[in-house]
Amino acid sequence: LQHKALDLLNGGGASGEDFDAVFVDEYQDVNPTQEAIIRKLVKGECFMVGDVKQSIYGFRLADPAIFISRQNAYETSAKEGTNIFFNRNFRSAYGILDFVNGVFDSAMTQDSADVNYKKDARFELKDVPPVRLEDVNPEGYVQVHLFVKQKEEAQISTGLYDIEKECGDDGEGGSAQEGNFIASEIKKLVGKAKGDGKYIGYGDIAVLFRSRSTGAKEIVQILKARGIPVNEGAFGKSASLPERELIAFLRVLDNPRQDMPLAGYLLSFFGGYDESELAYVASVDGDCLYDKFLAIANDERYTTDDAYRALKAKAKATLGTIEAYRLKASYQSVKELMRTIVGDYCYDAYLMRSGEGDAYGLKAFVESPDEEDSLGKFLQNYCEGDGGERGATGGDRVVISTFHGYKGLENPVVFVADTAFGFNYEASSGDLILTGKGLGGDKGNNKGLVGMNAFDFDQKTKNSVTLSKIAVAKCIKDNQLKEEIRLFYVALTRAKQLMYVTATVSESKSAGFGVTAKLGGAGCDLD
Repeated sequence: LQHKALDLLNGGGASGEDFDAVFVDEYQDVNPTQEAIIRKLVKGECFMVGDVKQSIYGFRLADPAIFISRQNAYETSAKEGTNIFFNRNFRSAYGILDFVNGVFDSAMTQDSADVNYKKDARFELKDVPPVRLEDVNPEGYVQVHLFVKQKEEAQISTGLYDIEKECGDDGEGGSAQEGNFIASEIKKLVGKAKGDGKYIGYGDIAVLFRSRSTGAKEIVQILKARGIPVNEGAFGKSASLPERELIAFLRVLDNPRQDMPLAGYLLSFFGGYDESELAYVASVDGDCLYDKFLAIANDERYTTDDAYRALKAKAKATLGTIEAYRLKASYQSVKELMRTIVGDYCYDAYLMRSGEGDAYGLKAFVESPDEEDSLGKFLQNYCEGDGGERGATGGDRVVISTFHGYKGLENPVVFVADTAFGFNYEASSGDLILTGKGLGGDKGNNKGLVGMNAFDFDQKTKNSVTLSKIAVAKCIKDNQLKEEIRLFYVALTRAKQLMYVTATVSESKSAGFGVTAKLGGAGCDLD
């Protein structure tokens, strides 16, 4: 639709001459096509509002370099336009704003995030009222709590060995301590602490996560087990389209005689069937959908019906594809299998081109299983982790959300949890890697970049370390790191009166932290 709108403007079918002024909200999230539309529409005044520190939708092709380019142009020449900075925050208490300033003075710089936070973006703290929760112990606007992943005690040998136990597994599900702490703090606050003249309820509390990770799901399950009513909202909803399509494919490889997964696979990008073809197959005699495909593929009757002959050939090819990947599933780990499927079908390239889903999110999902997980074990864990009842929406319930999902929202009390995650750079790996932006966020290079392996067909060898892949991987890593910094900024600016930051770390990582060290004098104890 955006491209069609731009075609109309370029072709003279529409113009912006009828508009005296154009107002653009959330300008930090525009993409190059939207920017071209804006420039076509603007014939008079243009007023744009945005915060580049909150540009977190790179997977939707949002390009903060567009915002930054305009800001720099206006700073250089008054004829281009005027920058107006709003650095007053009317949401959060003084201590929270002071903490955020202390963190991002160092973390958000021109080099790290294209923003000089200390120079241009610090919150103004003058005359900020000292609003705080009453009856909170310990007192303070921000608390940071680290939990050390406990090692398992040595078990007495019984002569039996669990073949499903991972080699080198030296710790328990470390998020348990974190989840129990959050549950205990919520119970301390609800009905006891006061904010804005009223007692805090469950609905005044939010627990935010970077993603729907295993650790995040474990924490949510602990909250439920401890009797905390939760509203999971979008956090508890079904997976993204790319994830659903890939899972349907995997379920077919595990057992092709399941009708629902097979139908989902056939109608997906991987299957390539439309509804009319699937309806015809379903009308054929057979105990299950897979048997009906076999009946069509093995039909030896002569026919002059071109459509049926085409469907028969397609069914044969589909069955051959399923058998070929089932063979690979017998000796590959599920992570290797998913990498193979995505690479063979160039699925990530399709997502980048079509905008049908988050290609980077798909990469993260593909890399999420353990290295040795089999297909069966992965699907069992996936179903168990994603099954069960969803939390009801609304009411006096603790809100569970991702950082992305809570942008623009606020609550008196916010837990920013499971923050020990590392940055996921898997989008910069694989046989083919792509980016929709130029190196270093260069606004002038929006044609995208492609890095690929080099193949020597004579020698039948593959070189996975090429100059193009190194360059594109650097571009992707730089852009991802900048967006992760902005995303964490969004998470740390959702709380109005009290914020907890929690993480579960290994014993070796915890050694780098003091027992009761202070963070920048922000009134925050580091456990």
